[in-house]
Amino acid sequence: MRRHRTPSKRLLLMFALLLQVGAATSCANERETDREVADAAPSAANVQTASAVAATRNWGRSAPGTCLHRSPKKLKAGKAAPGQVAQLVRQLSASTCRARQSAAYELGNLGPDAAPAVPALIVAINAAHPPLMSNEFESIGCNVRDNALRAVAQIGVPAAPAVRELVKALGPNASSLELEVLEGFVRIGPDARDALPDLLNMIRRLPRPDCDDRGCSADERWYMTIKAIGAIGAGASKAIPYLEELAKHEDCATADEADAALRAIRSRR
Repeated sequence: MRRHRTPSKRLLLMFALLLQVGAATSCANERETDREVADAAPSAANVQTASAVAATRNWGRSAPGTCLHRSPKKLKAGKAAPGQVAQLVRQLSASTCRARQSAAYELGNLGPDAAPAVPALIVAINAAHPPLMSNEFESIGCNVRDNALRAVAQIGVPAAPAVRELVKALGPNASSLELEVLEGFVRIGPDARDALPDLLNMIRRLPRPDCDDRGCSADERWYMTIKAIGAIGAGASKAIPYLEELAKHEDCATADEADAALRAIRSRR
């Protein structure tokens, strides 16, 4: 009677390994085929995904032949109720950080109606605000200063006395506020002329637009700085040589913003 030998463990292991190698090779071939098909005829979903990634990596990229123009975000300023501004100004001196933070935030939401609060907001910007909580493990800051700066930037022309405070918020260590501060200078307009040296330093510090065959992109602050210089008008005449250079830039959005700034400056001289 013939006996059937049971396969050894070694043979079983070798057989299992061969199966895994074969499956991996098959998967790799399938992925390569899929990649070739995707490259040859990208689906709508792939195009949307690629566009989303590009938009995330490059702020304001404009396709060749198109220009994306930046403007300060439109504020939906509320209408101040009788006595509301005076009440919020008193709240700016409250003993608790949360109350002061809230007051500054609400004043910003009122836009130009909060003009009477500008002196109190300047005090709040320059005052020391101890953190909400601080221990050996963490520290939670009191954001009265940031909220007050945003409020001043949103008030616009009546906030001209706070230009010096806004200028202090420009710099490498204040990037989270810089765009809002620049928008504030645009709203303030000619009365922001004292900020011109800092605006020129800012545009020298920021990287220039990155252009390739897909178009050009730049930090939003780049475009808003040019716009803020133009909003100053005749008081920004020292910026003319620099703007003339930018008006020839290959990035059409930069060139257009610089050209608009030059027209604004020259028309008011």
